Amino acid sequence: MNLSEAEAHAQLGLPVPKGTPKRSLKRLVSRLSWFFLRHQVAYNVDVLKALNSELGPAGLMARLDAQEARLNTQTQVLDTLGRDLWAAISAQTDQIDSQGADIWSAVADIWSAMAARSTAHSKELENFESFNRDLWAAIAAQSSRHDELSRDLWAAITKQTDQIDTLAHDLWEAVHQVWKSISDAREELEEAQAALQIHVDLMQRQAFARHHEGIGSLRSELVEMNLQFGEIHKRIEAAASKMNEQLAALRKEIEAAATESRRRQGTVDVLLHEVRRSLPEPLSAEAIEGLPSPMDALYADFQEVFRGPSYSVARSVQDYLPDILALQRHGPVVDLGSGRGEWLEVLRGADVDAYGVDLSRDFVEQCQGRGLKVLLGDACEHLKAVPERSLAAVTAFHLVEHLSVDCLVEMIDLSVRALQPGGVLILETPNPENLTVGASSFYLDPSHVRPLPPDLLAFLVEARGLAEVETRFLHPSADNKLRAPTATAAWSADVAPLVEAVGARLYGPLDYAIIGRRI
Repeated sequence: MNLSEAEAHAQLGLPVPKGTPKRSLKRLVSRLSWFFLRHQVAYNVDVLKALNSELGPAGLMARLDAQEARLNTQTQVLDTLGRDLWAAISAQTDQIDSQGADIWSAVADIWSAMAARSTAHSKELENFESFNRDLWAAIAAQSSRHDELSRDLWAAITKQTDQIDTLAHDLWEAVHQVWKSISDAREELEEAQAALQIHVDLMQRQAFARHHEGIGSLRSELVEMNLQFGEIHKRIEAAASKMNEQLAALRKEIEAAATESRRRQGTVDVLLHEVRRSLPEPLSAEAIEGLPSPMDALYADFQEVFRGPSYSVARSVQDYLPDILALQRHGPVVDLGSGRGEWLEVLRGADVDAYGVDLSRDFVEQCQGRGLKVLLGDACEHLKAVPERSLAAVTAFHLVEHLSVDCLVEMIDLSVRALQPGGVLILETPNPENLTVGASSFYLDPSHVRPLPPDLLAFLVEARGLAEVETRFLHPSADNKLRAPTATAAWSADVAPLVEAVGARLYGPLDYAIIGRRI
């Protein structure tokens, strides 16, 4: 390449030389693009002039030759890359053609399946149209039948309306006749009332005249009646006195019979004891359990005297009913040592599923006779047989004081095992913090083992796994006669706390309850 050719290249082929093919078209395009290319042309010319002035024509040509050589090398590389690229494109094209053939084959299969489905769909459509025609025919028949029934019903309604109108007219005529009869009767009644009033006035005047005549005889009759009443009163008093004497004699006979019955019961107990000792072999546990105990016959009477009548106990245990009703119950309530069944009666009245367990055969038979569910057996042995987490609540009223500490802890453990989550254990027992109870009345029951202070029982219940343990003091004594001294006395401030403390110890709550919940 010489310098003139380099200058021509720098001009980007502008202006278009004469004799160039399609010169007019090229000149038009050049004029349109001159606005964008003129700066590049100017820059190329300036660069060429700078190189020419710096390197000279020979140096410039050498550099241009070097650049042309590099361009040729890059062109060869680009040719190689182009051939490789075209080979890759050809391979991809062949693969695409192969995949296209597979796709067209799959499309043909799908089209065949669609044609088969279309044929089946056409048959289903024909069946549906046939069913639709039959359905419309049935609807048209039913519509015709409905219209016929509507006409018959309307005719019947019209007929009934006419009959009702006729009956209403006849009824109105009858009411009119009755009303007329009532009016006539009212007039006759008013005339009769007027005549009766005249007759009454006449009778009153005649009675007034006879009153003065007969008042003397009436007084004599009253005197005679008073004499007769006095005689009757004397007879009644004599009969009442005789009846009281008979009742007193009967009471003595009953007391004598009761004494004789108790004496005979004692004799029978002695004989049973002698029989037990004289047997050649010891009795089995079942046989011993079947023999009556001397205390069994006495304990029902003992409960009636010292625990109180059943209606009084039932009223006191009703306070625990809200604790049971608040539970999410999914099992029964078991009452250990259920006794006479007062608590079970309360639960039955509230529709709570409950049953009892007691060692006394007499109590069990009495409760069963009243329709209560009570089992004969030991409390701990029963709890061992109960499935785990099956009870909504375990209750024991005045039972724990009959147990040793070891048996009490075992009963608490078995109760915790049998309670379902959220279930409660309720234990009521005498309150030994009341000194009258702890030192005296507690020992009225010979089957009591030892009094249990509230803090001890609460500790045992909480230590064996129950939570939210509550101590609830019950049945305060009504006999507190201690009064604090008046505030005017100089020593009242010192004595008043002592009086209050003594009153709390002597006349405090007679019982308490420990309530624990399984979490």
